Amino acid sequence: MRIRAIACQQPLHEPLSEETLQRINDYTPDFVCLPEHYPLSKQIQNLEQAAVMYLERKNYLSGLSSRMKGVLIGGTLTEKTPAGYYNTCYVFDEGRELGFYRKVHPTSGEQARGVLQGTEFKVFDVREVRAGVLICADVLNERSFEELGSLGCQITFIPTASPFRPGETVEEKFERDRSIFLESARKMQCPIVKTCGVGTTFGLPIQGRSLIASPEAIVARAEPSQEHEPLLLFAELLV
Repeated sequence: MRIRAIACQQPLHEPLSEETLQRINDYTPDFVCLPEHYPLSKQIQNLEQAAVMYLERKNYLSGLSSRMKGVLIGGTLTEKTPAGYYNTCYVFDEGRELGFYRKVHPTSGEQARGVLQGTEFKVFDVREVRAGVLICADVLNERSFEELGSLGCQITFIPTASPFRPGETVEEKFERDRSIFLESARKMQCPIVKTCGVGTTFGLPIQGRSLIASPEAIVARAEPSQEHEPLLLFAELLV
């Protein structure tokens, strides 16, 4: 079957504008993916501050979903537990919470700051599609894609915060796109939608390297000139 997906490259500190929401709904998408840590105020500088805003941020995503025609892959939130923090992505359908995925492979820096490792990979059965979710650094471990593949994943969504790398060439960027995302889409035989944020994450600059890949090709991506601006990537995909 064919589905429509949108990668919503968005400044983390800005609410989705009415114009952007209208453009999303005009496309009548099946799925919309937001960036890692969205929404995140510029004033939030650490996990503790982000966790305090957890419920407010989650309610914002739920409310946003209720105004969208497609399933919302809702960025990620800092979830506080007695043992530490999780980087958690919630999935909503017209305001209804379908479930959540906790990042299994946080970076070493995240773990040093108290981010715990999630314990399971998940797919969400929604609208006749088995949709998987990974979060940012999960993609650096091949096991992540292998696990989703074993669960019968038909499309993979990846909320991401891509660190700004001064001096990185366009060729290096595109090679990373090919070696991680296109190659994984080929191995899994399912499309991948990666959505990056714009601006800063906890005060650190990030770059919008959003893309959509099918098993055959990268079908849409943020060009280097678009790495610091809001952007919607649209794609009709076979799953």
